[in-house]
Amino acid sequence: MQHAPPTLPTLPILQRASGEARLGFKLRGDKTVLDDLYQSGCSKIRLPRRLSNERRDKCDAEAVLINTSGGLADGDCLNTKITWQNGTRAHVTSQAAERVYRARSLTSAPACVTTSLHVGEAALACWLPQETILFDGGRFSRAITANVAAGGLLLACESLVFGRTAMGEQITSGAFCDAWQISYDGALVFADRQAGEGDMAALLARPAIGGGAAAIGSILVAGARCEDLLQPLRDCCEKIGARVGISCRDHVVVVRLLGADGLQLRTGLMVLLNEILQQLDSSELGRSWYC
Repeated sequence: MQHAPPTLPTLPILQRASGEARLGFKLRGDKTVLDDLYQSGCSKIRLPRRLSNERRDKCDAEAVLINTSGGLADGDCLNTKITWQNGTRAHVTSQAAERVYRARSLTSAPACVTTSLHVGEAALACWLPQETILFDGGRFSRAITANVAAGGLLLACESLVFGRTAMGEQITSGAFCDAWQISYDGALVFADRQAGEGDMAALLARPAIGGGAAAIGSILVAGARCEDLLQPLRDCCEKIGARVGISCRDHVVVVRLLGADGLQLRTGLMVLLNEILQQLDSSELGRSWYC
């Protein structure tokens, strides 16, 4: 007598969050203004007024991205495309730290975030989202591609916090992938991929990987005369607690940070980013970074 094979439990198909944002800047006279705006799903864009203690005409434009789904779970997807036309100057940031929650299984599709940046000639493009927090069991994939025209300059920042240490959280399971691809004047100048899966706390404890860090961050400056930032950034390293490494090659400056926790990383990022913005004669970080 033959018996039917046992029926394995299957995960129910749930509705997933999906968002798409498209944003463009152009010049009107000598002022950067909105050229294109599209938002759908859980991705929203707001354009706050920038205030400065200095002259109002020094304030670069600012846009703030908002994920109204309240975080990312397995299978969620966010797509963002931003264009800075020739000569424009604008910051794009996020309302708050993004959160990646526990996936339903070890084989679930990751939460995916893709970003495409296009920077025109003589433009100053600042991509400055706040940190992403990965919770225990979270699965996350992020990809950034950027094309910078000759004479343009891109300042980009991304960071990842592995649990909230103040809450006693440790990441004993999960997965992440962080990929960058940057082109300048039509040539690939930077490509990088970081990935990990399994016990993140044990992985980051290894001396050659994190040396006990619980948060990692990257700052990238790509474009004309970016090498002028090397010495000011190295001088800033003495002011922050996070461990920092800086390198420069082929129109790209790369800064890597390791923090004992999210606060140490965030503090270090803010010091370095504001130093870069000051060197570029740009506005300081937007108000959402100080909330």
